[in-house]
Amino acid sequence: MGTSCDLDQLVCGQQYSVTVEAIHAGCPGPASGPVIFATEPCVPMNVSVHYNVSDAWVMWSPAEGATSYSVQAVAKSGSSVSCTTNTTSCFLHDLLCSHIYNFTVTASNKACGNVISDTSHITTAPCPPKNIQTSISCDQLTATVSWQQSNLAVGYIGYFDNQSGHYTSCVGTGTDTSCVVSGLRCGSVYRVWVKALGEQYNSTDSSVVSLTSAPCQPRSIEAFIDCQAHSATISWQPSVGAVSYAAVLTSSSGQTTSCFTNATSCYPSSLLCGEEYNVTIKALGEACNSTAHMAGHLITEPCAPVNLSVHYNGSAAWVMWSATTGTSSYSVLAATEQGLIVTCNSTTAQCYLTGLQCSQTYNITVKTRNSACNNTVTSVPYRLITAPCPPTNIQANMSCEQLSATVSWQQSDLAVGYVTSLDEQNGHSTSCVSTNTGTFCSVFGLMCDRVYRVWVRALGEQYNSSESSVVHLTSAPCLPSKVAAEVSCESGDAAVSWSSPFSLLPFRKPTNISVMAIIGGSLQTLCTTQHSYCNVTGLTCGETYNLSLTSTNEQCSLTAKTHVNITTRPCTPRRVSVSLLCGNQTAVLFWDGIPDVELHTANAVKSSGGEFKTCNSSGSSCKLTGLDCGEMYNFTVAAYSNGCWSQASSPTLIQTEPCQPVNVSGQTFCDSEEVQLSWYQAGAQANYSVTAIGSLGYTGVYNTTQTLYSTTLPCGQHYKVTVQARNSHCDGIPSSPFFFKTGPCIPRDVVTSAQCMYSVGSVSWGPSDGAESYIAKATGLDGHTHLCLTNTTSCTWTDLHCGEQYIVVVGAKADSCIRMASNSSVIHMNSCRPQNLAANVNCDKKVVSLGWDISNRTETYMVSAETGDEVISLSTNITTALFSEFMCGQNYNLTVTPSNQHCPDISSASVFVQTWPCMPVGISTMQNCISSIVMVAWNSSKGSDYYTATMQTDTGISQMCMSKTNMCSVPSLTCGHNFSVSVTASNQQCNITSRETRLQSGEHQSGDIV
Repeated sequence: MGTSCDLDQLVCGQQYSVTVEAIHAGCPGPASGPVIFATEPCVPMNVSVHYNVSDAWVMWSPAEGATSYSVQAVAKSGSSVSCTTNTTSCFLHDLLCSHIYNFTVTASNKACGNVISDTSHITTAPCPPKNIQTSISCDQLTATVSWQQSNLAVGYIGYFDNQSGHYTSCVGTGTDTSCVVSGLRCGSVYRVWVKALGEQYNSTDSSVVSLTSAPCQPRSIEAFIDCQAHSATISWQPSVGAVSYAAVLTSSSGQTTSCFTNATSCYPSSLLCGEEYNVTIKALGEACNSTAHMAGHLITEPCAPVNLSVHYNGSAAWVMWSATTGTSSYSVLAATEQGLIVTCNSTTAQCYLTGLQCSQTYNITVKTRNSACNNTVTSVPYRLITAPCPPTNIQANMSCEQLSATVSWQQSDLAVGYVTSLDEQNGHSTSCVSTNTGTFCSVFGLMCDRVYRVWVRALGEQYNSSESSVVHLTSAPCLPSKVAAEVSCESGDAAVSWSSPFSLLPFRKPTNISVMAIIGGSLQTLCTTQHSYCNVTGLTCGETYNLSLTSTNEQCSLTAKTHVNITTRPCTPRRVSVSLLCGNQTAVLFWDGIPDVELHTANAVKSSGGEFKTCNSSGSSCKLTGLDCGEMYNFTVAAYSNGCWSQASSPTLIQTEPCQPVNVSGQTFCDSEEVQLSWYQAGAQANYSVTAIGSLGYTGVYNTTQTLYSTTLPCGQHYKVTVQARNSHCDGIPSSPFFFKTGPCIPRDVVTSAQCMYSVGSVSWGPSDGAESYIAKATGLDGHTHLCLTNTTSCTWTDLHCGEQYIVVVGAKADSCIRMASNSSVIHMNSCRPQNLAANVNCDKKVVSLGWDISNRTETYMVSAETGDEVISLSTNITTALFSEFMCGQNYNLTVTPSNQHCPDISSASVFVQTWPCMPVGISTMQNCISSIVMVAWNSSKGSDYYTATMQTDTGISQMCMSKTNMCSVPSLTCGHNFSVSVTASNQQCNITSRETRLQSGEHQSGDIV
């Protein structure tokens, strides 16, 4: 026996409480006070390391019993980093690149030393490569990047980025120190860097170096010749990466010239005319150059023509010269100091000029052109003087009475004289001559009614002009004779005729002959013709004209009076109007009177045709009788004088008085107050006035333009209807009256009532106009219909059903028309007596439930329970009720009374229910040990039909007795046992057991069980 012991198999990370007990002879003594100690922490598990560049995040699972942790990373080189935390993760900083680290986590607490986890290993990212260098191959646009190797690297990636969207790279193995990229873009400055690839992690980017690629080839090379300045311009689009440019031009003959610039154009010199040059542009960069060739050639201006000669003939000339180098075509220009220009074009060394103008001095030059220059190289001019021009502005003026003419013109430069000629197609000709300063001459002895051709020629020192343009001169016309005139009554026109002594001459230009007359104080033209007759139209009616004749041609107009007069037909009557004499079938026609008229005739005819109605008058009115009613008539008037009738006046339209409407009829509709009236109207359509007079004082007047009219008339009246036609002039005769009656009015003020106790319902209403009898219909929601026919204003039904709602509609009847009201009234009957009442008793919960069948149209049920003076009531809208307040041993009368808001509660139903018996109390026992009979007694309980007493021991012995009184006996009960005694009261509904009392057999026991 010692005073210490070792405890093994303790669990790490736990806190233990230790007590010591002394034991003697198998009995323990009192325990010592407890001693608390903690075991060492558990080893950290699930260590994980997450590395990023020079940092690492270390995580692990919690170690039981640990209060803090320390993390250490040790490299093989001996360098280390650490961190301390009381959580399950920790950050380590400043890890070195290209190293292998061992990670451990140490758990600690205050009781014991440290517990170290298993070791985790990581290899950090390689160090970024150093000594980055680049080189470029200008022609292939490829580049090489090199570097110094990094420890622990397994590969390398070189990156190229021109920062304008182009990005490329190349890859090297762990032993490589360079790699090559292709497809670089010209004219770009690339950022170049290298990344080392490790087994687990990659290095950061190396330092960045710059690389400039070869400049891009020049684009859009164009060469232009300035033909006026005899110089050339070479241009191109900027080349990315170029510092300067050189342009080199080489001709087909081998001549070379060049120019240098740092812009995008330059100007080569010493170019030869008529040559084709090849153009090359070099883009010069910092390290590389690039070359581009222009498509096509630069063509210089052609050389100038020499040895011009001109051969002139009239208005044309042949121009010839020696051919020149580099020319594709020639343009010849003849120009005067006044700006006159004549040109021709040729591909050979000669050209024909036409259209040279007279009296001009021309400078003739030959211009060359090719695809580069158009007419910019010109020969030495040749001077040419043309012949005089023919005279212009030829004018010939006639002296009509003397039959002579004067011809004038505008002078021509270089002219020394002029000759004027006249001729006409019938063979007559003449002429006159003028000096170089004259501008007119006169000729005499011309013939009348002739057309002369007139022209002038200018005379020059060497060449005469061509003939001037020809003008025509018409001599004075010859005067007509033998004038005659005749007036037409039908048209109101006049025909005038005459004869002319020269009308049969050939080649005679027609002369205009005008018939003239003095109208309104001035001589006016009535008609003009080139024939020997003329129709005069548009003469004013009722006038006399004194005629003159005027002969007119282009030059002259001669007038001669005649002794011929014409008188026109009478004028058409004006301001014609018509007035109707209503009711007499007569119209009076009026017009303005006309002087010197012998007779007026008035006519009236229907627009639809038919015979004429005519009347004559020498005054300004006339009466026409026998006109038909309802017709549109055209009224006209004509005047007669000097054997001619005037034109009839414009028709005046008027409609006669409307005819009397006939066959008036009407149609009524039973289900509405609409009436359709119709009639027949002879003659033209008119406006109608319809008058309806009712038997109860209603009068209505309606207007329409149709012979069918619909309207609404008050119901229940007899009507007399007449129709009268009207127009703007007269009111017609009213039609014969038409009689009819409208349907009865719909009953109003409908009131319903119900006698709930007797299943009786009633309806009453106000009397309806036109009603002969009434019909009332009550329709229940169950579909049953009850009708009532009466000639009074009320109806009663005695056979309505309980629990129903009746829709009541009342209608009025007259003849065969029955009009039912569109709105309805309602009769609500009393609820039906509830059926199939059933009561149930829940003995365990002491609850009584009551159920019954639903009663139609019942909104609520009043349920009451009554026993003696006690009444319990409740209200429900369902067909069940629950009672939890009932007393034991009672008979309750349960009553259900349905109710709605329209009828009182008069139809109830009831049922009786007996509740559970009351629990027996006052139980006592008495045992006779000699006879082993036990007597059990108790107080009577309400509601019990019989009792059962039960005795039972703990060992399972059981005895019982039954009785309808308050006691019973149990024989042969063994003495010396403990019995539990209970009494159960029973009726038809429930069994209720008392509380138990104890009995020791052989002893008298009594107790009161409540």
